[in-house]
Amino acid sequence: MGQRKCWEIKHDCLMRDRPRKNAGCPGYREDKSCWEVDWREVIRFLAASQQEYWYSHMDKCFSCAVYQIHPEEMRARVEEVKSFYLDD
Repeated sequence: MGQRKCWEIKHDCLMRDRPRKNAGCPGYREDKSCWEVDWREVIRFLAASQQEYWYSHMDKCFSCAVYQIHPEEMRARVEEVKSFYLDD
C-alpha cells in the first residue's frame, strides 16, 4: 500500500472529496501531497496578493497533522517558500 496523501491524513482538509480538476490546492489537483509540491513554481508567477496568501498559509503547517507525520519534508518546503518570498 502506498503512502497516504496529505488530504487523507488531515481529516478536515477542505479538498477532500472535491473534484480535482479545478481544486484550489495545486497538490490536490496533481494528486501530490503538500510536501511533494514545488511551491516555488506554484507561487512564482502569481500576483503579489496570491503570493502573500500562500506565504501566510505556510504558518499553519506547523500545527497540521500532516506535519506531525512528515516533519522533515514539511519543514523543508516551508523554509523553501519563506526564502523565496523573503528574497523578492
